[in-house]
Amino acid sequence: MENAPLGHLDREAGTAWVQQPFTALVLSTELTIRVPAPQTPLPAVRRPRRFASPMPSEQRRLGAGLVDVPVVAGLDPLDAVLSDPVIGESSRFCRSCGKPVGRGRDGQPAQTDGFCAQCGRRFSFSPFLRRGDVVGDRYEVVGVLAHGGVSWIYLTQDLDADRRWVVLKGLIDTADPNAIVAATAEARVLTEVRHPNIVRIYDLVPETDPRAGNSFGYLAMEYVSGLTLGQLHRDTRYARDHASLPLGQVIAYGLDILAALGYLHRKGLLYGDLKPDNVIQSGERLKLIDFGAVRSMDDRTSPIYYTPAYGAPELRQQGPSVATDLYSVGRTLFQLGHGSAHEGFDSYQRLLNRATDPDPDRRFRSAEEMAEQLTGVLREVVAMESGTPRPGPSARFEPLAGTFGTVVTHHGGYVVLATDPSEIIAALPSPLPDAGESEGWHAAWQRGRDALAEGLPADARYWFNEVYAALPGELAPKLALAAAAELSGMDDEAAKYYGSVWATDHHCHSAAFGLARIRQSRDDRAGVEAVLRSVPGFGPPAAAAPDQPRRVRRSRWHIFARGLANSLIPVPEPRRYAQHRSGQDRIDARLREAYSTLGPPVPAGKDRDR
Repeated sequence: MENAPLGHLDREAGTAWVQQPFTALVLSTELTIRVPAPQTPLPAVRRPRRFASPMPSEQRRLGAGLVDVPVVAGLDPLDAVLSDPVIGESSRFCRSCGKPVGRGRDGQPAQTDGFCAQCGRRFSFSPFLRRGDVVGDRYEVVGVLAHGGVSWIYLTQDLDADRRWVVLKGLIDTADPNAIVAATAEARVLTEVRHPNIVRIYDLVPETDPRAGNSFGYLAMEYVSGLTLGQLHRDTRYARDHASLPLGQVIAYGLDILAALGYLHRKGLLYGDLKPDNVIQSGERLKLIDFGAVRSMDDRTSPIYYTPAYGAPELRQQGPSVATDLYSVGRTLFQLGHGSAHEGFDSYQRLLNRATDPDPDRRFRSAEEMAEQLTGVLREVVAMESGTPRPGPSARFEPLAGTFGTVVTHHGGYVVLATDPSEIIAALPSPLPDAGESEGWHAAWQRGRDALAEGLPADARYWFNEVYAALPGELAPKLALAAAAELSGMDDEAAKYYGSVWATDHHCHSAAFGLARIRQSRDDRAGVEAVLRSVPGFGPPAAAAPDQPRRVRRSRWHIFARGLANSLIPVPEPRRYAQHRSGQDRIDARLREAYSTLGPPVPAGKDRDR
């Protein structure tokens, strides 16, 4: 493993091997690492496609109004101060040659300050500021809150603002010129950033380190009292025997993170190092708190800072980009939800798959696009868990063009007649204008419709599956996939997607009828009636006559129950669907089909199955 390329991860061991000149440096995946500035400029960053309506993050609240997220109470700032703010020995490496430094040996205690025995570079792993120090004649140090990969985080009081709490961020290694450049750039761009999901940056306070003789600066920022998502995740796993955070809560966090990243991207900035420990929940608000890796999209020469466990595979060769930021969002969501019941939410797993696709061109193209699909997934998760539909408008498809599937009733039982490909094609919605023509799924959607028209349901299933992979938060691909799976004889898959669509949106009657057909194929009459009674306009079926014979007929396409159909119930539909119905002629044709298929009534006492 000594020659493994940068970013090669052993997920089980939780380590990353980072190839450096003449040495391999083993780092924890939770630590930020620095990749030296490239010899030649990196390729230009592709700017995200701008949506017509950016996310209204100023009006959003955590959970998008769909899920309640527990409030994190504020902590006393003094309780957050570290009693022994020293960097552990296992994390001490020379920033010049990468060799371990500051380690104890032969019973001798480790040194936190000294010089590398390999290259002579000075190192320091103890905080520079002490309690009572005043920085810039304004900020009085109270103690150390934390440390990151390259910086110390101090708690201070602002003497010019009624001793309000302020955080100062200073470098761990003030002799590192690259770190100084990065810190200066961070301060320059962030003092103008204003967003409710981003910690407020007040000022850059110049300072000189008498030990190294270098000038640098402290970043003065808003103090946010709360817990990082990493802490919440670890506390939950400890308290609940390795259980993860609820999936709806994890998705709610993802939406706020994407709101912040979308804002930065629109300002031409890349975040660079997203991970659970760089996001804090305070009360009902989520904030990004560490901007040590932030950079302009136009910056293709500065050193790159990122955390291996959350970094995209192309970071070393191509540098940070919108795609690498969104990859880290996917990795963060995976980490926070690791161990939760994802198996019941295929759409969530598909969203993570697209966000973390090894090919950056196959990932989401913007934070807004990813948030749009993540919101759709959240609607499904909440609906499935609560039993209450959570429909929402689609940004990619027009409303459903109709309903496929017909229901008849006879003496105490419902009969769900089969549907055919032409009826499915007529009912499926069309993509909205300018809704993804350049993204591949638009063509796949049309190919799926064409395959249905040609009587090739297996091919249609393939193409609709491609659309679903690209748009995991949309209902239309799942409905089309369910229909294609049913026509292909894959009842389990069809039932799963029909059930998901119906649970999310009770306006989609086609999903209810499809789920009823699958249940009747399994002789689940109670299940059929339960589904159909949840459709507006359907009540309990009429009572059966005492001497009414029973006859059940099953086939791949037709599932019938309780005898010969003698009456037809029009499918209740929203008003917008009415114009797509073919009127009484279609109803009469369905009724004739029922009679011709079932044949004459069976005499009493002569029940039979065929």
